[in-house]
Amino acid sequence: MQVQRIRLPSWERGECAIPNGCRFDTDLATRASWFFEGGYDRRRRTRIPNYLHHVKGQWAGQPFILTDWQRQDIREIFGRVYDDGTRVIRQVYIEVGKKNGKSECAAGIALKLLFADSEYGAEIYGAASDIEQAAIVFKVAASMVRHSLPLRQQCGDGRYVLDSTKRIAVPGTESFYRALTAEVAGKHGFNSHGVVFDEIHCQKDFRLWETLTFRAGAARRQPLVYGITHAGIPGECPVAEMLHAEAESALRGASPCAPHFYPVIYTAAHDADHKDDWKNEEVWRHCNPALGEDHEIGLGKKFLRMADMRQDFQDAIRRPSLENVFRARCLNQWLAQAERWISMDAWSRCAGRITPEHAKRLMWYGGLDLSTKRDVTALVLCALDGNGIFWLLPYFWVPADNLTERPNIEAHKYREWIKQGHIIATPGNAIDFRAVRERIKSLKNGLHIKEIAFDPQFATELSQDLAEAGFTMVEYHQGYKHFTEVMDGFDCALADGMLRHGDNPMLTWMADCVRVKQRADGAIRPVKPDRQKSSARIDGIVAALMAMARVILNPVLPPSIYENAATAVI
Repeated sequence: MQVQRIRLPSWERGECAIPNGCRFDTDLATRASWFFEGGYDRRRRTRIPNYLHHVKGQWAGQPFILTDWQRQDIREIFGRVYDDGTRVIRQVYIEVGKKNGKSECAAGIALKLLFADSEYGAEIYGAASDIEQAAIVFKVAASMVRHSLPLRQQCGDGRYVLDSTKRIAVPGTESFYRALTAEVAGKHGFNSHGVVFDEIHCQKDFRLWETLTFRAGAARRQPLVYGITHAGIPGECPVAEMLHAEAESALRGASPCAPHFYPVIYTAAHDADHKDDWKNEEVWRHCNPALGEDHEIGLGKKFLRMADMRQDFQDAIRRPSLENVFRARCLNQWLAQAERWISMDAWSRCAGRITPEHAKRLMWYGGLDLSTKRDVTALVLCALDGNGIFWLLPYFWVPADNLTERPNIEAHKYREWIKQGHIIATPGNAIDFRAVRERIKSLKNGLHIKEIAFDPQFATELSQDLAEAGFTMVEYHQGYKHFTEVMDGFDCALADGMLRHGDNPMLTWMADCVRVKQRADGAIRPVKPDRQKSSARIDGIVAALMAMARVILNPVLPPSIYENAATAVI
């Protein structure tokens, strides 16, 4: 069983190196958890009362005792600080199945930002797909205030907890928490200290998300966006798909995680590497941290009953139309027609690098994927040696000025890879194809490049320049017909360990992004999420497939004794 709870390594527990200029503040982390559940201050030898209580069900009126997983998240979010004491974490993405306490914890976070974050004039906003959904977290927060004497007193003994306008005001600090309607999308002027975004998978476009998150808290010292959701339907949830892709990529280690981003995902595995049995109760447990048998239920423990989960499961068995509903809401699975293609386990086993001496003796074929002038340009060279191993040499270009227009998380990993030399940044806000042309021309000095395949949709002009420079250019139209055979060959080479990709992190990230789409006749092609819905890129893999297709069409000369002796990788 592969399913597991995944989150970033803990700073508090010393599970990773803390970036320069940052530290973990145990006092701030403790005060954040005390706001929920109270505690004991050993230095002052005083009992700290809790501010929050449960407001629903059998524990209504009881103190909000955090579970272990909730406490760790809250401590990490509020305890990671820069040297000046301001928070590092600015964006939280929590993805977990329904009934695991997301709304209650989100309400507590909103109140912590409103009452106990040392921010005068704090503006806290609750958002969702509509006012009814946004009101769910608001109603929990409003009830928590009414059940807490110190919080109620700060709100004029509850007079400023206004259900009619979905607003909680704190006159003493001129701060407020307000649930928003979806109609605010497109309106600007928000100066948010905190945004609690519920059920992100229900957002059908980026308007509300961008209104509330893009520089809305630029004037604040430490704004926080706290997003919660469960799995949605691929192709219909652009905001959640973008955040899920970034979170999963960071948690897998396929790309570096921006310091300000804190992702947590609980899910049952459902990809090319692993497929967990959705009928297995142990799988249910692992992707539902609140799930337990009756004897495990209690304050600060489990609160989602296994008996209820079993009933939902029986409904799904009895009515097949509910299977995907159960798997999405209870196991947090994104179920898609276009499935993950490349097994990252197999990919990691093929991370060898070719020696310069070996590379000089091979015949190389190129695949050039230009996309648009403002996006990623990829060239991947492919060669087949006498031992039947396919070698890949990837090169990537991005416009340097365009990085500022990308989401912060995406821009961070691009900058890291530019520093490491895995991407070439060309001056300006569009790809400088002259720099691309000159770099490709320089490769001829050390490599024997037989030909370069290109997609004529974007690369016609550059292909003409390269042809004039002496390269053999071959048009390669991207469709089912041209990809089916080479994708089968690529898949076999990867599975058999007969491919070496050089462990380029940009190419690895793209491999993790690729999905495969299949027609009724069995033909396949690589696909990626809509550019407006995800930051995922697959340009390097497409270029690799184009290059490999040309290699497969050309025979390989028998190896010499020197070539056999020079196939070591570094």
